[in-house]
Amino acid sequence: MVYIVYLCMVVMVVGLGVVVSNSSPYFSALGLVVVAGACCVILACQGMSFYSLVLFLIYLGGMMVVFGFSTALVFDPLPVSLGSFNVLVSLIFFICLAFVIVFVLWGMSSGSVDLLTSGLVLSSLKNDTGGVSYLYLYGGAMLVFAALVLLLTLLATVGLVWGLEVGGLRSV
Repeated sequence: MVYIVYLCMVVMVVGLGVVVSNSSPYFSALGLVVVAGACCVILACQGMSFYSLVLFLIYLGGMMVVFGFSTALVFDPLPVSLGSFNVLVSLIFFICLAFVIVFVLWGMSSGSVDLLTSGLVLSSLKNDTGGVSYLYLYGGAMLVFAALVLLLTLLATVGLVWGLEVGGLRSV
């Protein structure tokens, strides 16, 4: 289980490198989806399955809105791909920088870092499952309101990118 968490941490760092090193919003959105998935797997491995599900749904819902707005405002017929030389060089630089920072901070710690197997999982399990009943008992109206707000933002995004003459992306 610990190896899965470590693998997800590496995937998270690579995904963040894709977000930072790429100038095209298409591939940055893909990198953020990978980062969200890796973070949710880490939370689920720690016993916080409900928190990981809520994080994944909220994060990807917000990501779709940001992706819609960024693709509407950026007209890029030939986006810079992940395989281009400049993007690969900056991706490798940021990933190496992240690993150097981790190794420097790990070397500065006095003992071994054993956060993943420290036994705190059992205390978070009780809080995780206890919050579900309160969410649906007292937060039902707020949940419906949040769904309506997300629907409104989806309609606003569709209205923004509707067409060349009426949307936010018009030919100049």
